[in-house]
Amino acid sequence: MMNATSNAGCEAAHADDPAACMFAPTIFPYLQSDMMVVEGAYDSWQLLNILSLKCSYYGKDLSGCSAAENATIDAYGDAMRASILVALGSTAHHRRSAGCFVSACITHVETADNENHTSGT
Repeated sequence: MMNATSNAGCEAAHADDPAACMFAPTIFPYLQSDMMVVEGAYDSWQLLNILSLKCSYYGKDLSGCSAAENATIDAYGDAMRASILVALGSTAHHRRSAGCFVSACITHVETADNENHTSGT
């Protein structure tokens, strides 16, 4: 439906679950392009829809979050940054040529107009 593509090397290595190659941490080591990872450390869609943190989606100031919810948000951000560091060090090629920009913003798509970023609402 999204016209997504994958990588033959990744799919061969993950023959038991080739769909796993649709996720960045799985496919990244198989990519040979020079990469610049641009990501928010706190993905608003995942915080709301996977972790069910209704206090933390885009536009919220987190004042409605409990201490436990804030700890979960912090842990999520730590895990996201750690995952990106693993990807950047996953191959000699990536250690030599990959970079990243990881904002501390709660956002879903760092490089596109989303969640009313540019509308002033």
